[in-house]
Amino acid sequence: MSKIVFVCLSLISGFLIGFLAFPTLEVYYQILISIGFSIASLLALIILFFIVLFFLTIWEPLKKERTKQSKYYRKVLLFYNYFLFDLFNMKIEYSGLEKLKRGEKYMVISNHRSNLDSLLIDTYLKEFGLVFVAKKSLFKIPFVRRIIHGCNYIYLDRGDIKQECRAIKKGINILNDSNDPCSVGVFPEGTRTINKDYTLGEFKPGCFNLAKKTKCKIVLSCTRYTDLVNKGLLFKRHKVFYDIIGIIDYEEYKDMNTIELSKLCHDKIEEYLKERIKWDMHFIIHYQQNR
Repeated sequence: MSKIVFVCLSLISGFLIGFLAFPTLEVYYQILISIGFSIASLLALIILFFIVLFFLTIWEPLKKERTKQSKYYRKVLLFYNYFLFDLFNMKIEYSGLEKLKRGEKYMVISNHRSNLDSLLIDTYLKEFGLVFVAKKSLFKIPFVRRIIHGCNYIYLDRGDIKQECRAIKKGINILNDSNDPCSVGVFPEGTRTINKDYTLGEFKPGCFNLAKKTKCKIVLSCTRYTDLVNKGLLFKRHKVFYDIIGIIDYEEYKDMNTIELSKLCHDKIEEYLKERIKWDMHFIIHYQQNR
């Protein structure tokens, strides 16, 4: 919707300037001038949006160390998410929210195929105020770093063992704090894995200490086709999916070590994904044959 509004405003303003400001020129030149002003107007609107976003991110001062999520920055993040979904022409299908209980805290894990994954998950589970474990490179991006810091995201520097321990400790504190309604989101692969057959990368066992230490329930979930959004960019409709597969209770994993638990979660998500991809391909073939 925002993309359509931007384009329409640009065209209207461009043609108004082209025809009203230069009434004595031939129509051919008026049209060329109008197109030029339309493009300039569109660029100006995009720049204006980022200026507004910049002022939104600095409106509330940031604390050096956060222990709670800022409600203000939470709203800014959701605004940013919805804008990007619209800009990239995404049609999102969610499923499984009914499996979660409002007011309960979870460790939410998912596969990771695109930078959009956390935005999808965060938006669908907005009632749970997800705090994601985020790699250090995200904290270096202007605008983004202020938003995710304000949302109390957990800074992770891979390779720095002391910092990794601090990240796990922060996650444990969030899940153990009864006055903090937030759940924690983790991509156990540790990086994006894009295989055509949806084979997952190896899960890092260390992140499952969050669950073991807090005895929280683990939410198994997955995204599909988010890695294809950058193909065709703004002009192609992109259908993506986020599914909550199921929940593993503490009683089911209390006797497992983190390696066994990571393998259990890995295999369940991978099995579900491969079945869904088969079904998707079958549906596409059936649809094309019956057009």
